[in-house]
Amino acid sequence: MAVFNLPFLRLYGPGWVISWSARYSNIWRMTYDMEGHHCAESGCGTIKRSCFEQLHLAYCCVPIQMANSQWRFCGNRFGVESPHGCSLHHYGEYEDNRFFQMAKKNLEYKLPSTFPHEQIGWQMNILKLGDIRFSFTMCMGLINGQPSFVRVLKVSPDGSPAEICEIVKVAERGLQLTKPDASNDSSLGDNSAEANAIPRKPAALFSIIEEEETNEEAYNNATSYMTYNQAIMEASQQRQRDAKDSHKARAAEKAAKAASSKSKAKLQKSKTVKETLAATKKKN
Repeated sequence: MAVFNLPFLRLYGPGWVISWSARYSNIWRMTYDMEGHHCAESGCGTIKRSCFEQLHLAYCCVPIQMANSQWRFCGNRFGVESPHGCSLHHYGEYEDNRFFQMAKKNLEYKLPSTFPHEQIGWQMNILKLGDIRFSFTMCMGLINGQPSFVRVLKVSPDGSPAEICEIVKVAERGLQLTKPDASNDSSLGDNSAEANAIPRKPAALFSIIEEEETNEEAYNNATSYMTYNQAIMEASQQRQRDAKDSHKARAAEKAAKAASSKSKAKLQKSKTVKETLAATKKKN
């Protein structure tokens, strides 16, 4: 299940939705890694689509220039919690993959400022894609006014696409996502008024965030994710304890009111009996 609200189609292109394979070592060239079958996350096991959706793994989003002089994202697979990141584009040397780290820590993030493949007219030579078992030119075009990855069927004399076929549309709503969804924190109830009143980030995280803003080594340290997760878990447990205490307090208050009402009713009944006897005596 995707939990970080990232627009994967925008980031990874058609290979993510048309022909994804757990063996892809590069999502844009769709090349296979015959050895790397296991997720970088300890205890996760073999690579699955959810490994990317949960940011155990990611595909590098550093722009690189292709042989046709156009640009695309690198696309190499890497472990998000790795101290170095992509084997070719390390954290610290390149900032383009930082948003993966920020998203996984449930902090606000900014997507890459440039998506080279979203420029109308962008082109890339593809060896194969899904059911298309031959090489072809893929480009970014417009289908009914909506940006779409398309296959070039016929080329004009000037080299521009003369006839195209849709591969996959880029969802318009996908172009707007730049922040993690508050509902990603599974410790909060979706419709709970108490949950909505509680800040998403526990206070314990702020000192960690402050240190990481000035200490690159701390920011890149894979164990910092464990610190984040521990702080979030403890905050979640504290919220559960507070909710339980609040529930007990409300129950006790309700019981006290019920007992008070019962006592008043009993006193009122006793008083009414006495008044009735007194009235009877007067009549006699």
